[in-house]
Amino acid sequence: METHTTNIADLPIDHIPQNTALPEKIMNSSSSYTLDGSVQEAPRHVAFNPRVDVRKIDAPDNTLYKATLIATLLFILFNEPFIRTYIMNILVVIFGANLKSGVTGTTSKLGNVFYGLFYGICIFIILYHSPDLVF
Repeated sequence: METHTTNIADLPIDHIPQNTALPEKIMNSSSSYTLDGSVQEAPRHVAFNPRVDVRKIDAPDNTLYKATLIATLLFILFNEPFIRTYIMNILVVIFGANLKSGVTGTTSKLGNVFYGLFYGICIFIILYHSPDLVF
């Protein structure tokens, strides 16, 4: 038998509640509470401003996301070896043979600059001259 327990009958209770109903079924009424008579509650009034400035909340600008997506897709497209050699051959015809190195036939530093400019101009044309695609 446990020695550290207390029988409920041994507790010093002065008042034993006679209500055996569940607390959920007991109605709480405001008349059972006593209020201080000296405290005066101010009447509450709700007023609405008749003239309210309604500002349009701008949706986040998706142009940046669309431009990033288009630039990424063009970057992947322009890095394909077949397309890169095709575009570089066109640029060599237009700007001269110094865009490719003479010994190995690879793109020189100047060729990389021209290829990058061509890539940037293509993105500029797509983004700013076709508003349906971006905006």
